[in-house]
Amino acid sequence: MKTINLTQLLHQSQVESLKELIYQQQEQFVDDYQLVNVLDEEVRLIFKNERDAQMFYTDCQFGHRFLKNVVVRYDMNDEKVLVLRPIQSIISLLKHNESSLLTISQKLGINFEVEYIQAFTNHHLTLEIENGQMKNPECTLYVNLEHMTFGLGRLYKLMRDESDFYALNTSIKQIRSETIL
Repeated sequence: MKTINLTQLLHQSQVESLKELIYQQQEQFVDDYQLVNVLDEEVRLIFKNERDAQMFYTDCQFGHRFLKNVVVRYDMNDEKVLVLRPIQSIISLLKHNESSLLTISQKLGINFEVEYIQAFTNHHLTLEIENGQMKNPECTLYVNLEHMTFGLGRLYKLMRDESDFYALNTSIKQIRSETIL
């Protein structure tokens, strides 16, 4: 799998900015597939211990309720994992505002890992949140340059522009389609 940079992707797409590409591909995706929200995608929060997961869950259900329009539930296979869904925008959960994972981490004094894998594209994001700060983000996008809409049509769920791209330490992997005879 070949790695390409943002400049190469923008050049191939014949657009000036990532923001423009995201908007263009989202519009094309909706036109092509007649879908706006494909699935109730989810973010997994992985805690170091059950107590921190329980504190986060309890605060979201009965306390400050920092997260708006997101359901928090336990992963049935692991008491140290919480699942958030539906997710409209990952990046909005990572900004310093009232309803963000950073705020919850800071207010409750708990740390956790964040994991997101986008359905169909396998774009993935992993990072740690420690003391209200985002640490060690790694985001990988998988893009077929011949059929970009499928891979980039829902990129808006991960990021909005170049600043988000760099903040999430994003890499782009070029994939190729297999011909089926």
